[in-house]
Amino acid sequence: MGGYVRRAALAGALAVLTAAGCGGGAGTGRPCTAAGSLTGVGVHLEEALAKRADSATVRVCWDGACHDRAVELTDDTTAAPASECDGRAPADAACAATAVPTGAKRGFAEVGGLPKRPVEVTVVARDRGGKVVLDERIQVTPRAVYANGEECGETGVQAQLSAAPGRLTERPAATPGPS
Repeated sequence: MGGYVRRAALAGALAVLTAAGCGGGAGTGRPCTAAGSLTGVGVHLEEALAKRADSATVRVCWDGACHDRAVELTDDTTAAPASECDGRAPADAACAATAVPTGAKRGFAEVGGLPKRPVEVTVVARDRGGKVVLDERIQVTPRAVYANGEECGETGVQAQLSAAPGRLTERPAATPGPS
């Protein structure tokens, strides 16, 4: 009897896991994974500003409260082909890529509770000596992020900003996950 109970419990657990992992939305059959997205503000420093900026902070304000966060800046990269592709057709080709610096910098500040309605964001960037090289403010409306596509549900809320000397603009929203 113990073996039967163990097998029944295992089968039940597998059924729950299968249902949780394979519940693709809208009949797509694509799984909705447990992938999530951070909630907060992404900052992209264009090359002209990135050359001068060593650190950055954001201040995000809504409903009379402000939230100050440091932004850890890292060098921005883009993918470039590393070699020729192997294989005959695009469907079976294997290609390699490498990360190439763009000269820009990017970072992200987690801001819990960020609403999907207008907020005011101030970005301050400083050089290595602490001198302010950017101090700009913008009103933006953070948007939902869908790590697995809209049919799998919202996984976070983000605003994406781009900064250049004397200018702060909203970047287009990230595209949903694969369809």
